[in-house]
Amino acid sequence: MVIHIEEFTTPEKHFSDILSAVEHTGECIVETPGAIYTLKPDALERLTRLSKTLSTTNFFPMLRDRGPGCDGCIPEREKNLSRVVTSLKRGKHRKAQKYLKDIVIKDYTQCKGCETVTFDIVSRLEEVLELTQISVTDFTRTPVITSFSKYFPEKYRVEEEYEVPIPGGLSFRVRLLDTERGIYYDPLLPVESLGIKGMNTLNKAIKKIGESSSPRKTMENELDEGTLLSVANNYLYGLGNIQYLIYDKRLTDIYIYPSGAVDVSSYDRDMECTLKLTSRGLEDLASSYRRLTGEYFFESNPLSIYFWEKHNCRISAIGYTGNYTKKPDFAIRIWPEKPWHILNFVHVGSMDFETAAILTAAANFGVGAIVGGGRGTGKSTMLQTFLFMVPRHARKIGLFTAREIHSWFTERRFRISEMRVHTGDEVSSRGVPISRAVKQMLVHGESSYILFNEIKYREEAIPFFTAAAAAGMSSLLTTLHTDSAEGVVQRLLLDFDIPVTALRTIRWIPMTILDRKAGSAYKHRVFGDLVEILPFKEDPLKEDKIKHLITYDAKREAWRYAGVEKLTDKNMKDFVKESDFLHIEGERRGLNNEGVAEYILLFRDVYKEIDNMYPLEAPNADTFLDLMEHLFTSFPKKGFGGKDRDKILRKWRVCIKR
Repeated sequence: MVIHIEEFTTPEKHFSDILSAVEHTGECIVETPGAIYTLKPDALERLTRLSKTLSTTNFFPMLRDRGPGCDGCIPEREKNLSRVVTSLKRGKHRKAQKYLKDIVIKDYTQCKGCETVTFDIVSRLEEVLELTQISVTDFTRTPVITSFSKYFPEKYRVEEEYEVPIPGGLSFRVRLLDTERGIYYDPLLPVESLGIKGMNTLNKAIKKIGESSSPRKTMENELDEGTLLSVANNYLYGLGNIQYLIYDKRLTDIYIYPSGAVDVSSYDRDMECTLKLTSRGLEDLASSYRRLTGEYFFESNPLSIYFWEKHNCRISAIGYTGNYTKKPDFAIRIWPEKPWHILNFVHVGSMDFETAAILTAAANFGVGAIVGGGRGTGKSTMLQTFLFMVPRHARKIGLFTAREIHSWFTERRFRISEMRVHTGDEVSSRGVPISRAVKQMLVHGESSYILFNEIKYREEAIPFFTAAAAAGMSSLLTTLHTDSAEGVVQRLLLDFDIPVTALRTIRWIPMTILDRKAGSAYKHRVFGDLVEILPFKEDPLKEDKIKHLITYDAKREAWRYAGVEKLTDKNMKDFVKESDFLHIEGERRGLNNEGVAEYILLFRDVYKEIDNMYPLEAPNADTFLDLMEHLFTSFPKKGFGGKDRDKILRKWRVCIKR
């Protein structure tokens, strides 16, 4: 007997149907849109025993067998007894316990006969009471593999094909289809090539795996063929069909809608996907998500966020009571396999060498900065590039509300002391209160930089900025969602109401933007603006203390610099004059404007040489880190003196050739 339901997370709600199936067919199979659940043998034996006890034992004559003169109490006892039996048949464990207690505590012991019959009945019922306990773990779950369809536009041209590697030494092919309606992303999933025989083998194996006490070992024994093993692993321990898209490192975002439609985004464009999940596929994805996160993503908890560190992606889930469709809706943000450094931005045309060098010099001067930008413009990616710009061993403290700083940094011995924080008042599984974390930060040793992954709420902004200002810490790095540098200041002063002294810890606001031409499917993330906050009394906006040092000209697709038309070796010092921060911080280090210009040009020359060494694509993060470490060790022991550019470059070239 098969029970068809939409969701199977609470079997006790369907207990009477499950018990009925066991009584009539000797088995129970529950089918949902996402999986098939089969009752395990031990649970089947338990429910069979319960069914036989309740159907073959007639308790009611026992009430009249003994105890003469008890006619007055028999109706009450029969009533409670009937309630117990009914509750047991419906799987209402707690109610059955309550009515059972009522039979005992009533004054039914006026004579020896009543006492005997009462406790005789209770002892018989207590034997089967625990048999009503049931949970999802009493069922073997078999995911439904073929839970998607494919849609192809009528006319298309294959613009590009490439292979995506997956675990086990395998791969799958992706085609980009050029159509009148834009580019379609067409993944040729391994499950599509299995055929009927392969699908049957896979489903039988998955059932055995679900019943096994050692699922991974059973999976390896049952499936020795590469493709079958890979597919089974994705469905049992990953996100099923969507798991394959996560393996494609060209993608930055995956969107799964309640209709089953799937869209994807790469670095430079948004695409519709030929893959479409069925209702069963959507529920299978939700079930896989619950298994992966351990969260109860259902009616009482319809919103969920999970950072999957293994694949360096963030999953946002909405569904059930959280939206009107009551169907799952997912958004998956995928970060690069390794973090981006500044030359990655240069290589894709997001900034030029001069801007990269200016940011690097400022980072080594300890500039306090908020990286601003809209959604998906690369704020967090830009923030992490600052970690490459300063020596790896420079100590940093990070306050993170989410795991959005790439684990690569801690694995490569970057000196980052991190604290997991939240806006609540108590220590919990989500971390420690941010108010306590900033106090700890003040005594947790000296640091070159204080990092915060993103300022979203007033409860985060005030303790973070005010504590840093009180301690004289100006080397802050964080991000903020806004469309302009002026918007950053407005949010801090008006929305967050932070004190003026705290705002003074921020000197630069680098802005990332999405340059998208009207009507085009292509998008270009670029470094859009660099703003400096000049010394002010109360409000830098009203006092006109906001200065644009670098601005992106979308029409020319080039950058404009304050004080000069185009940056050269000769006029770099004129640009330095325009920046109050560079001028003052240079003087503190014994450098005049020309010396600071030489310092910036040193980084520019290094970046250009690295780019010439790797003309096809930017070097990977490990290589770039090595090259930068060689650069920092090439500096004189007393530091940059203003005229050491050529000497440092020569020494660096020798170091990297070894």
